[in-house]
Amino acid sequence: MRVPEVLLDVRDLRICYETSRGCVKAVDGVSLEVYAGETFCLVGETGCGKSTLALAIPRLLPPNARILSGSILFKGVDLLRVSDSKLQELRGKEIAMIFQNPMTSLNPVHRVGFQVAEVPVTHFKMSWREALATAVRQLGRVGIADPDLRSRDYPHTFSGGMKQRSMIAMMTTCKPSLLIADEPTTALDVTIQAQILKLLHELKNEYGLTLLLITHNFGIVAEVCDRVGVMYAGKIVEVADVTEVFEAPLHPYTKGLIDCVVARRKSKSRLNQIPGTPPSLLNPPTGCRFHPRCAYVTHECVKEEPRLIEVRKNHLVACHNYEKVGGVSWSS
Repeated sequence: MRVPEVLLDVRDLRICYETSRGCVKAVDGVSLEVYAGETFCLVGETGCGKSTLALAIPRLLPPNARILSGSILFKGVDLLRVSDSKLQELRGKEIAMIFQNPMTSLNPVHRVGFQVAEVPVTHFKMSWREALATAVRQLGRVGIADPDLRSRDYPHTFSGGMKQRSMIAMMTTCKPSLLIADEPTTALDVTIQAQILKLLHELKNEYGLTLLLITHNFGIVAEVCDRVGVMYAGKIVEVADVTEVFEAPLHPYTKGLIDCVVARRKSKSRLNQIPGTPPSLLNPPTGCRFHPRCAYVTHECVKEEPRLIEVRKNHLVACHNYEKVGGVSWSS
């Protein structure tokens, strides 16, 4: 059997935000691998550190963020240690990112076609005439009607869905090796969400991209991804193939998220929920960070932090009591 090529390898990454109240440990010892050609979904509640991890890859973190330790290897090169000029070459060309709010992603004072054309001009040294023609073609490819005409419009004339399509056109113009999509459907209605996900899937296959999709929606996970990484309170708690995650989750948090999916419950049954709230990352709990909300908590969970270990083939989990998790619903 062919061993998959590791395109992105994050090792023991620790990131905090300096605030007036102290250091917020947004990413705390995260390690994960993303294989070339796959769609890897990073899923978890708001505030768990997903977007921070995504922003750290192209080094787009805000000024108050500090990378304390770890490495981010992209094609064997540590992105945290390359020069700014080298990183600038990689952004857009090899690594591209679609942000979660299309309303603020485009520059309001430049025409849409100009903004899309900037990418091939920067990375491929195209003439502006050729780059603008490329931009029009790419806008048409992502489903913008009358792309030649609309490329001359300003972003305020576009709907939310059209703005996100324009961002996808911009970020896929150079056919990057890695496309990071940070909750790309959050600000869109349900119909447009489905269209954007379908478009991302089509472009991934057409261009041979690797897609790292950040989301809090397990319905999206089931629809598009190959493997899943579940994140809670700054840590990865489970990684597995999407089918196995849905059929046999091993971490209580993963199982809780899946049990909350409306489509999985019986028609008249009460909607399940995970008790409690996520912990503060200023002062996270000792031991397992999920233990204050966990139905399987033991003394060991409170005292000792579980390691992320492989307990089945290609199925990793960080839980002291993973063997007890299968087959029990939060509503039981």
